[in-house]
Formats: sequence, structure tokens, C-alpha cells
Amino acid sequence: MELDENATQARTSVDCARVGSLTTYTRHPSRQHTSAVPVQPRPDGTVEVQVPVGSLAARQLVSRPVATLLVAPAACQPVLVHGAARRLRPSGSGSVLTFHLDVATVRVGAARLAVDEQAYARAAPDPLRHDAPAVLAHLNTGHAQALAGCLGARGADVGFVHATGLDAGGLTVLVTNGGGVDTVRLRFPSRVASLDELPVSLSAVLQPGHICPCVRRARPGAVDNAPATGQ
Repeated sequence: MELDENATQARTSVDCARVGSLTTYTRHPSRQHTSAVPVQPRPDGTVEVQVPVGSLAARQLVSRPVATLLVAPAACQPVLVHGAARRLRPSGSGSVLTFHLDVATVRVGAARLAVDEQAYARAAPDPLRHDAPAVLAHLNTGHAQALAGCLGARGADVGFVHATGLDAGGLTVLVTNGGGVDTVRLRFPSRVASLDELPVSLSAVLQPGHICPCVRRARPGAVDNAPATGQ
């Protein structure tokens, strides 16, 4: 089955989310209310959210059980999910109400691209999602010049570079140059399930817990030889 990258990105963001922006509604659309809430992802891609007892969000969810949740974890795409909300039985503190938010509509990225709900349900979170924030910070603080050199060797017009995304398929880099800003995708030779599956030269640079070799060893050949392309 062909991988739906948008669905995978959405599942990854939802799985990594711990807080989100919850919009609840009344019968009058102009009276919607937005509040920050704790988020607990479920393995099936749905989520649980908590709202304080007596809050406007709680009252609106009880009277009209639908909601929209926006999440944007570090190193992930922003994702908007919308669906029915079902109140769960109380457990623990009586100061909050917990609702299960189903996922009927999904939109991903800054452009809020629509994701097919069945593709979303079938997709799995990216296997590198827990590594991505530390790896990106590691690259940007310790290997920015090497990354710029790698992109330059591949024919890219490079000024400032900043790694913005890491997933099982490759690395996404923001590049500024005389022509403006571009997004470059460096694809791995094949999709991986962990950093240990990468070529040795690239794995040693990407893994923050390892002692990095001289960055000159991270040759352009460590990723596939296709020309760098903006996306």
C-alpha cells in the first residue's frame, strides 16, 4: 500500500502532542470558545482532552459535543482535527472533565491540507518522531556548516541553512540564498525504522548521544544522489 505522507505527518503530530488549542461551540458559530488543554493521544489516532469543571469549554462540550483541536508539537507539522466529543467516566481528580475526541476531519501543515480520514486511521506515526527534536537541535548547533557544504556539493545555492524536519524518509532543510527561501529535501537511500538503520557516516552525525566524527565524513553520498529539490 502506498504511503500517504500527509496522513503519516498528521498521525505523528497527534501522537507527539501533549497540549493543544481546543475550540468548542454553541448553537451560534460566533460564540465559539478556544482554550489551551492537556492532550492524551490514543493508539488509534483519536485523542482525549481535559477541561476544568465549570469552565466555558466544559459547558459547551456538554451542550454541544463537538470540538476542533489544533496541535503543533516541536519538529512536527501543525494539525487540525475535528470531530464528536464524548465525555468519559471520571477518574482521579474531580476538578476536570475528560472527553474523547473522535477524528472526522483532519488538516495538516500551514496550508491545512485535507487528509482522508480513512488514510489517517490506517497510517502509523513516524518511527523517528521521538528522536527528531534532539537530532534537529544537534544538527543545527553542531553541524550547520557541514550541512550547508553537503547541500552546496549537491548543486544547491546555499546561504543560511536550518534543519526543520526529520522522518523515516529523510531530512528537510530550510535554505536561504540570494533568491529567497527554499525548502530542500534530503532523502535517505530507503525508509528507516530507527537511526541505527542509516549509513554509518550519517548515523554517527545524526545521533546526539554518539561521539561525532569529523563532520567532513558526512559526505553528500550519505544520502541518495538525487539532486536536491525544493518542496
